[in-house]
Amino acid sequence: MNNKELQKIFFKTFLITVVSMLILSFVSIGTYMLIIKGFTVEDEATYETGGKEVSMISDVRLGSTYLNLIYSANETDKVIDNVAIEVFNAKTGNLDIVTLPANTEYTMSDTLYKRLSAVNPQIPQVIKIGNVLQYFDAPEAYQYGQIIVEDMLGIELSFYTKITDTVFGDYLEAKEMDIYSPDAKKYTYSVLCMSSYIKNDIMEADIDSDNITAFLTKINSLVSSNLTNSNRLSYKDAYLKVSLDKVYYWHAFGKDNTDNSTFEIDAKQTKSLIKDIMKNSAYTQTQEEYNKLMEKTLNSSSKDLNIRVLNGADYAGQAGKYKNILKEAGYKVVSVGDNDEVLDSSMIITKDSNTGYDLLKYFDNAQIKKGDVPEGIDILVIVGKADIIKE
Repeated sequence: MNNKELQKIFFKTFLITVVSMLILSFVSIGTYMLIIKGFTVEDEATYETGGKEVSMISDVRLGSTYLNLIYSANETDKVIDNVAIEVFNAKTGNLDIVTLPANTEYTMSDTLYKRLSAVNPQIPQVIKIGNVLQYFDAPEAYQYGQIIVEDMLGIELSFYTKITDTVFGDYLEAKEMDIYSPDAKKYTYSVLCMSSYIKNDIMEADIDSDNITAFLTKINSLVSSNLTNSNRLSYKDAYLKVSLDKVYYWHAFGKDNTDNSTFEIDAKQTKSLIKDIMKNSAYTQTQEEYNKLMEKTLNSSSKDLNIRVLNGADYAGQAGKYKNILKEAGYKVVSVGDNDEVLDSSMIITKDSNTGYDLLKYFDNAQIKKGDVPEGIDILVIVGKADIIKE
């Protein structure tokens, strides 16, 4: 065999080896990408198995409205005592604080549980929000807690802020007050409100465009957050729009169990509350004034108004059944009919925005809004599938 033939064999073998290595490399990379993709949620977080440290949230999510998950925590005892969601609208200057009890118990989705148990196999699928420090070390625990709350409410939070128990009381204090749900039902809860200390501190300092940077930098030095100081300062002009007497306070909807050891959240109603808050126009009245208006509205009567009832439940006889119920209660139902569209939830459409709220108690899951109604009609009631009466 001459040298030329040996060279051909050598180059042929070399080429086959190189191609094989490239194929193996592409297969390995493809497999790796599939694994990573299989452990990714909305391109925001990556997960790995093996109990290693995992980064689930890469960046804060900032916009004209942000949702800040606030914790009061004692990391030495691994206890989270208070949780709240701060909703800030940079366009309107609206600042709302929604209390989320730390003993809120939630059953994680199978997908989330699989991913978190890959980090710590000891974590239970049914978990109290306030217990995350028992399963993860800070500061990752606060990010995992953020993901759990997002999974629970079906919303996207912007970032988290942790305040130590010793400092927390200077920021927020518990106060019992009335809260009105999106369907205008009244509840009484103990909610976290901005403390008089922090209000006075701001008022005495006379925060304005000249000293807002120093004030926010001071605040940022007292807390731990995945929001950087530069991020926070990007909102400094918007913060100047906030009127401290028009900060609104809310509470997650739900109920305590019999021994008050856990809070059972109504996630759907709480999500609706937060979504409504985010859409509110600039507040022109205090929450106390708002509550008085809601009380007056709820106590107003629609019994002298013309009501039309439509069946939108795709189940025969619903308009007639609710006509009888309302007429027996003293309401004036002038006509019934079928709705062109099937609705999941009942709808009460009013000509006047301050009427119709007294009809909500006759439905388990109704929404109310001001809108167009037929001529001669003051209130249009459309019965949805959630309120079907089969008897």
